[in-house]
Amino acid sequence: MPQTSASATHADRGKSWMLPEAKSEDLLYATAPESNIVYVLSFPSGKPVGTLSGFHRPLGVCVDKAQDVWVVNAEPGYPSVVEYAHGGTSPIATLYGMGPYPVGCSVDHTTGNLAVTNWASPASVAVYANAQGEPTSYTDSSALWLYYCSYDNASNLYVSGVTDAGPTFGELPAGSGRFTQIQIPERLSKDFGPIQWDGKYVAIAHAVHLEDKIVYRVRVSGGVARVIDSLTLFKAAKREGQPWIEKGVIIFNHATGRYPGVRLWNYPSGGKLRKTIVLSGELRKEFVTGGPGVALSLAH
Repeated sequence: MPQTSASATHADRGKSWMLPEAKSEDLLYATAPESNIVYVLSFPSGKPVGTLSGFHRPLGVCVDKAQDVWVVNAEPGYPSVVEYAHGGTSPIATLYGMGPYPVGCSVDHTTGNLAVTNWASPASVAVYANAQGEPTSYTDSSALWLYYCSYDNASNLYVSGVTDAGPTFGELPAGSGRFTQIQIPERLSKDFGPIQWDGKYVAIAHAVHLEDKIVYRVRVSGGVARVIDSLTLFKAAKREGQPWIEKGVIIFNHATGRYPGVRLWNYPSGGKLRKTIVLSGELRKEFVTGGPGVALSLAH
């Protein structure tokens, strides 16, 4: 299993920093909520090229069409979502009003709308038109909490969360003001996790046991999710959050185990680990405590 060791060498780790060459590279952003830092790694080498600081429990992270990066601050009392330019170290926008406990985010590359899930009851999603101003809030009455969200290429927004009876999967259709509850297959009814649009289907991560994970690719039609394909990710763990799918890989922010860091598998074939970016030194110490968000921002 190929591994890359990433360690920080910058003298002042208390401030945001970025190597000059970072702007011309594809960059992987990974959140570490316990240390209030977002790590920036060159992709696919895994070389640390920067860190962003000043967050309040950063969880979700997403990328817009311009390859700007949005990071969700989830700490109670500080709910917000912050925008950074590709390779930048200073925020270029900060949005509020999404609710007290934001978790995940997604940007519609067609309209530019930004969606942020709110974990607090009643479960809701705040949608910012063109990623600015005040949001419009949409409540999913079928869910107790919402965690993850993802837009498809037709501006439909999918969300996943939980109810008293188990997982829930919903859709806010393009142009609609109401959620539609999606019927999920029996095999997903007990352990339904992060979701991500993969360019053709909605990918749903489903933990089988501690060492492996199944990702189901589903087509949603008529309020029903039908499994089209599935892949097994060997050596995956349950404590992984929002994945990122791009450039033929699926990427998870792996926060536990012997080799904490960022893990990559081939997509949609799955199978053996393609690469582990192992965080060493102080980075490893902080990263092992958790960090569910990961997103890839492409060089212009």
